Amino acid sequence: MGIGFVTGAPGVGKTALAIHWAHRAAAHFPDGMLYADLQEAGQPLSSQVVLQRFLRGLGVEPERIPGGREECAALYRTVLRGRRTLVILNDVHSFRQLRPLLPGNGKSCALVTGRAELQGLIHSGSPLRLCLGQLRQTDSVRLLSGVVRGRRIDHDPATVRLAELCDHHPLALRAAGARLANKPHWTVADLVARLENPSRRLAELSHGEYSVRARLECGYGSLDAAAARAYRVLGAGQSVDFDVREAADMLELPLVEAEDTIERLLDTHLLEVAADGGGVSGRRYRLQELLRLHAQETAVSTLSVPSGC
Repeated sequence: MGIGFVTGAPGVGKTALAIHWAHRAAAHFPDGMLYADLQEAGQPLSSQVVLQRFLRGLGVEPERIPGGREECAALYRTVLRGRRTLVILNDVHSFRQLRPLLPGNGKSCALVTGRAELQGLIHSGSPLRLCLGQLRQTDSVRLLSGVVRGRRIDHDPATVRLAELCDHHPLALRAAGARLANKPHWTVADLVARLENPSRRLAELSHGEYSVRARLECGYGSLDAAAARAYRVLGAGQSVDFDVREAADMLELPLVEAEDTIERLLDTHLLEVAADGGGVSGRRYRLQELLRLHAQETAVSTLSVPSGC
């Protein structure tokens, strides 16, 4: 069984890449594809529910579908045995959720996407892991130009600044491009002027289906209480980057606890290593600018909630 795992920060394009690759690779899977979103209404979907849907899609009669998860998983792997099927598992929450959905040791393959690192996946067939990050400047400009059709913005000097203000983040770039497409009387410089104001940037990039704020909220909502607090506190700090001792001071935590909390934020791609001088003491961390703005917003809104709510 081959496994591919695509991970990265919220809105970086994991799902789009997986679907694009699946269409290109369709000829290698003559028995078809299975697809499932593993989050529903912001909550992890039960793997048993997904298995039952897959079994129906594979032609298993409803009366033959077991009621238990392990029995469903066993039948699912039996049905797939000998088939060459691609199973796309989008937005996986945990390895516990994922494990029963892997197709087993046959010819089928699984393509998995998720925001968080899946520690147990390394024991399931040496998966190919791809971590998506920020785009290069040329790719950012190309993406903007592709969204803003009918207008030549690739040679506009303001387009480079627009890409920078979007953190070269694919969803933010699409949101900015959609704003320009829907406002043909705006120049690129007009939108840049709006985004230069940090207090307005997320709002400007959170219209319609390309809502950066909504996608970051999903990532933030997946954190445990301690990691969520750290995200807010570190994002609201004065320094753009920090080391573990500075983080421990800001979080008012012992050094070891601060390091563990930082690692959980790294695993969910809401924090990144800014510079690695060798070892924990020489390593510096940062939130990308859009994440910093979201963390600051979240910190303010958390403080403004009345006690008892």
